[in-house]
Amino acid sequence: MIFVVALAWYGLSGHMIDFTNPFDLAHPMWLIVIAQFIGAAGEEIGWRCFLQPALQTRMGVLLSSVVVGLLWGVWHVGVFAEGWLYASSFILFAVCLSVILGELLRGKRLKLPTSTTFHALINLAMLLWFKEEGGDAYAMVTMAVASLIAAVCVLIDHSVRTGRGTKQSNNTFFELR
Repeated sequence: MIFVVALAWYGLSGHMIDFTNPFDLAHPMWLIVIAQFIGAAGEEIGWRCFLQPALQTRMGVLLSSVVVGLLWGVWHVGVFAEGWLYASSFILFAVCLSVILGELLRGKRLKLPTSTTFHALINLAMLLWFKEEGGDAYAMVTMAVASLIAAVCVLIDHSVRTGRGTKQSNNTFFELR
């Protein structure tokens, strides 16, 4: 959904989608895919398999997802070299992805395969369709807004599925403990 919204926005706004042919990359695509999965798995062991569950013992899924997302965004310290717009958009992007992952993994035992695949596919798609490595602020803002829309949809879906509407006022949305 994130990439459908982002690609649709690019088309509607008149921006060209600058697709990178995998054969034009500096390294073979198979090597990049393996490296992305290894890197994503390394991060996700810390974020979704350790920190998120640890935080969820004190706060709910949503709040712990936001905290993990903020840390995850800042962890990528190199984004700050691209300017404030790119960096703040990247951090929003990371928070939204973390919220989505928090909901996808809610109650699941095997968190690593799901979170690693999601993370690696996001990285690969950004590399191929949005030249993420080039520091394009417009692309990062687009991805941040698209991921925000997706995160809100996921939260609304969870609220509807669990029957947690806006009538409750006991912090069940954040599930504070």
